[in-house]
Amino acid sequence: MCRSCRLTKCINVGMNPTAVQASRAPLIPPHARQSSSASTSSSSSESSLPSRAVHDVQAQKRPNPFSRPTNVTIIQPPPSKLSRCSVESNSTVSTVPSFDDEDDYIPNSANSVFSSADQRQDLRRIIETAMTNYTIDQSTLPPSYPVLTTMVVAYQDLQNRRNCYYQRGEEFRNIAEPGSRIFVEKSRLNIYEFAQNNRTEVEWIAAMLSNFHGYCDLPVDDKVLLFKNFWIHFVILERTFDSFWVLDGPIDDNRMVLQNGDVLQVETMECDFSGIVDSGVDPIRTVCHPWVKTAGLKMLNPMKQLRPVDIEIMFAFGFMLWNIKDFSNKLSPITIELASRMMNVLYDELFSFYNLQMCQENFVKRVSELMRLVGETEKIVSQRKEDILLSSMFKVFKIDVFLNELFEFVHT
Repeated sequence: MCRSCRLTKCINVGMNPTAVQASRAPLIPPHARQSSSASTSSSSSESSLPSRAVHDVQAQKRPNPFSRPTNVTIIQPPPSKLSRCSVESNSTVSTVPSFDDEDDYIPNSANSVFSSADQRQDLRRIIETAMTNYTIDQSTLPPSYPVLTTMVVAYQDLQNRRNCYYQRGEEFRNIAEPGSRIFVEKSRLNIYEFAQNNRTEVEWIAAMLSNFHGYCDLPVDDKVLLFKNFWIHFVILERTFDSFWVLDGPIDDNRMVLQNGDVLQVETMECDFSGIVDSGVDPIRTVCHPWVKTAGLKMLNPMKQLRPVDIEIMFAFGFMLWNIKDFSNKLSPITIELASRMMNVLYDELFSFYNLQMCQENFVKRVSELMRLVGETEKIVSQRKEDILLSSMFKVFKIDVFLNELFEFVHT
């Protein structure tokens, strides 16, 4: 009858504890949920549903002064795996410049009111001031992979910022719990909003990195170089991982989740370029290929087949951060030495994690599949660089949707 003994016995006979997944709800049209609710007439039948489904049924019973928007579902994020360590975070959601506040903040390079030096100084300011304070009970960290676990804590803080920041309008107020994102299926990708959301998250990613081991101790110039190389790689891979984590749909279900909770079927989505291109210009057919679509088609299936856990995806983030071979000649010797040491730490901790938590897994195959995802990320980054060059050459966009003014001197 002892739960601890039952768990021990399950592990001894071959259960993989990392494969235990929280129940997730699919994106269900409102009419489907209503019919399901009608057939669920007793509390006992409600209790047999997954907790997320029960939440939806109960939400329908509550009086709601607003009409429920179409094609909306609420998906509670899977339970955090941070229960294995004690954490207190003093971070807050910062206010960042938006296009509406400063129309020239992300300008077209031809009309920029900022010089390259100004943009460089702005990115430096972001990195210098993006500090998040954590109080972590070190005794609760796993002794065999504490660096990767601390990275999980920092990443969870970024997710918490999203949950607080991306709140929808009044019509959604009585649908979701406070501090949770609402996931809405949409058919059009608004490029203007997507670029603004990416700009918003620059500071949050900088705050996350400030809590990665080793990074916070680097010279500021080296921090800037590592950040600029890491930023878009992280955005692409993390967006694919977050889509898998939130939806966990079947193979060939190529829906991507954006930071703000919008859900897009990448095969059929359209792009809205209102206000950022001249009339008559079709950027999709000329130079622009939204990386969200490419990631959905190329990376989602491998992600679902691998089903990486948080420690594995943190290893991939760390690998992309400390892989400095393409620009090591611009870094100080102390940073080069630290990058090499951190890569060894990441390898050692991932090996320890596999040894302790995935005793019957083929480690080599999992690592190779994880590196395949990193490789696909590199390909999308290269494609994005070509789009930046061509869109700049032909002056396609009225604003800098790629944030190139902020990052353009990475590879010079």
